[in-house]
Amino acid sequence: MNGMFISQEKTKCMYFTHELNHSNNDNRLDLKIDCATIEQVDKFKYLGVMLDENLTYKYHSDVTISKFVQRVRLLKQHKNGFNITQ
Repeated sequence: MNGMFISQEKTKCMYFTHELNHSNNDNRLDLKIDCATIEQVDKFKYLGVMLDENLTYKYHSDVTISKFVQRVRLLKQHKNGFNITQ
């Protein structure tokens, strides 16, 4: 091989489907690396984007909006504490 090491702890697998009403048991994968089972997940963060198994991006948008609301709330709480002079 090219010397690349695959971390079994960090490696995840996901089954993508366009079916919105599917059972997770129908799409279970049994993947192994060196006899270690690879965890199958429903959501995974890849290159900063939260992917879900339906590729709807709903989870990603929910997380992004939640972070935005928290930061706006923090700015509102501390708006009088910022001294911006030019």
